[in-house]
Amino acid sequence: MRNVVPPAPPWEDQMTAARSDLLPTPSHSHSSPARHTPPGDPADPTVGQQATVTDLTARIAERQIIDEAKRLLMDTGNLTEPEAHRWIQKTAMDRRTSKQKIALGIIEALSEKS
Repeated sequence: MRNVVPPAPPWEDQMTAARSDLLPTPSHSHSSPARHTPPGDPADPTVGQQATVTDLTARIAERQIIDEAKRLLMDTGNLTEPEAHRWIQKTAMDRRTSKQKIALGIIEALSEKS
């Protein structure tokens, strides 16, 4: 028995042509030399990335402080996690300060008792 390969469906040629149209063609004649940017140059993409990393690191540290204060409130005040969070949030609003400052005060006050 001979293996007979069925003919390709008519749309396959169209798909192959469409795919090849989407692929970029290499153009080596127009390539520009690599540009060196000095450190701190606003055109350097790593400057923005470093700022993002620094911001995210600060936000994580702040969140850890608030979580520690919530844990202390839950352990000593018989509060649930949402109640502890709301207490920190409301106290910060009432005193017109940040949640982090309230959390640091809680940690300082309740850590001394432990």
